[in-house]
Amino acid sequence: MRTLTKKDNTYVIVGEWFDKANGNTYYDCTITVNDDCFFVPYQYGYDATNEWNIKELLNQVGFRIRTNKRVVEYCKVYTQKKLKRNLITR
Repeated sequence: MRTLTKKDNTYVIVGEWFDKANGNTYYDCTITVNDDCFFVPYQYGYDATNEWNIKELLNQVGFRIRTNKRVVEYCKVYTQKKLKRNLITR
């Protein structure tokens, strides 16, 4: 397992969708580390939930973020407001 550093070229694109009828928030993520691309599929949650899932995915593929650090300290994070039909479903 390799520790993720600020020198790694890491981008996270989070797509969020708010369901006004039910008051729920959903999101999906595309994570790029150097030349590798990973996806967090469309699911319920927001803020800390998607940060936790990003850490979990990075752990599964062999990258570690120190426990006392946040994802945004190592990654460039972009958030996009999406329509439900535009969410990535894989």
